[in-house]
Amino acid sequence: MRLFCTFRLARIDREQAVEFFTQLATGVGLTDNSPILALRRRLGGASYGAARKTSADEQIAAVFRTWNAWREGRPLARVLTTTRAGATTIPDPI
Repeated sequence: MRLFCTFRLARIDREQAVEFFTQLATGVGLTDNSPILALRRRLGGASYGAARKTSADEQIAAVFRTWNAWREGRPLARVLTTTRAGATTIPDPI
């Protein structure tokens, strides 16, 4: 899953993908409303391979939602991945 997300986002913008995953791994310099900080909290720490009981689809959805918010400069306090009906939707990364 990690390799898939890295590959997919690097195809969009390699330099930003490196920055995104470096910040995700280290947490250095993240502010309270940082989408990446919200993702770190959602997935339980520095490595999203160790996510708390979330499916691969939910992890991918969380990474892509966070990426989109980060690229658009939108703050994000929480990363939601499921609808009210419990379905997981994976957004297209921008």
